[in-house]
Amino acid sequence: MRVTPAFFFLIIFLAFLAPASLAQNGSWQMPLFQGEAFRPEFSARDLKVMTRVLQLSPEAQKSLQDLYDGYAAQLNDEINRLKAQCYDEVDRAELMNNDEMLEPVRERVKAFKARAEQIKQQFLTDLKSLLTREQEANWPTLERELRRIRRIPRGQLCGEAVDVVGIAEEAVEGRDMPAPLAEVLLRYRTEIDHALTTRDTYLEGEGKDYYELVKKDAARATEVWKEALRLRLTVRDTNERYARLVAAELPEDRRSGFEQRVFASSYPMLHRPTRLDQYIEDALRLPELSPEQKQQIEAVRRQRKEKTEAWARRAAAGWRKFQEEEMPESLAQAIGRPQRKERAIMFNGSWLSEDHPLVKARTERVELERTLKAQVDAALTREQREAIPARLNDMAKFEVWTNHGI
Repeated sequence: MRVTPAFFFLIIFLAFLAPASLAQNGSWQMPLFQGEAFRPEFSARDLKVMTRVLQLSPEAQKSLQDLYDGYAAQLNDEINRLKAQCYDEVDRAELMNNDEMLEPVRERVKAFKARAEQIKQQFLTDLKSLLTREQEANWPTLERELRRIRRIPRGQLCGEAVDVVGIAEEAVEGRDMPAPLAEVLLRYRTEIDHALTTRDTYLEGEGKDYYELVKKDAARATEVWKEALRLRLTVRDTNERYARLVAAELPEDRRSGFEQRVFASSYPMLHRPTRLDQYIEDALRLPELSPEQKQQIEAVRRQRKEKTEAWARRAAAGWRKFQEEEMPESLAQAIGRPQRKERAIMFNGSWLSEDHPLVKARTERVELERTLKAQVDAALTREQREAIPARLNDMAKFEVWTNHGI
């Protein structure tokens, strides 16, 4: 699973907390008024989907916007009312430094979530009342579209969270969608909806007891983990298969951009800037840089882009293998595997053998970056190289993809 920024900060904080300094003062936060219930469930993109799928007239679109504005305003008013009701209880709990005193607030929040669902359903009921019989017949299609938009981002594996429809629509923006492409996307919408629904139904059903099973029944927990992984891989593979089919139907001048966007969305960790990117830009901004030097450095920048894109394709295979085989540490220990070094658990496969594709790819990246940096340095004088700032932060930064569960 992907680790949230807040969780990663907590890991970093604990990792650097020396045993001798456990008496340090600090603070921590407990979320109260957060989650889907505390914001309008439908985005501007959702409204566009409603307009397109339901084929709303300009007048109906205005009515839709008015209904949505009323829905959002009512939700916001009731959120403010809830916070006002909880003010004294939260204030007292914080002053007493006792989170157990927040239990009445938690009960209020639980009740509010049911109320937020009622407000949303009323909005949908009012929307249906605007529709003609022909438009209402498209309602199941709308529900399917919204399910995909909401559920696709829950993907944890590389390629599992890619919305092929969204990227394809961006690729043909400004043009009429070819009929063969529309047919492929229709099949994708149906198949990915089934894959996402099957995955989430399992995770919310059989999977909800996974963490308890790890403690009580490791064999059953292993079965649940394997099935959850299989369902996630089904979503990923469906995305990848239809991305290839979509690419084949796109106009030739849009195909490459579509494929690059799908790949970048599947493997964002392989496309993040490195220190060499900043180093090259700093070198190009040096004063008194000769035209010949600038030409040499710009050539390195172009070469780096080409070589990095080729490297990313090879590195993707390592990430796939890592994610497909990496068992959650808690489950691995429950079935008897020796615990890894504590700090190694934090980082992405730092414990893997040197012949693992992911480690090989990382080694290749280090060598590539050093080679290209050396080419930049060769184009500069010693004084110019020394003028480039190191730009090191106070803390080292690592990518985190540690499998904590399903």
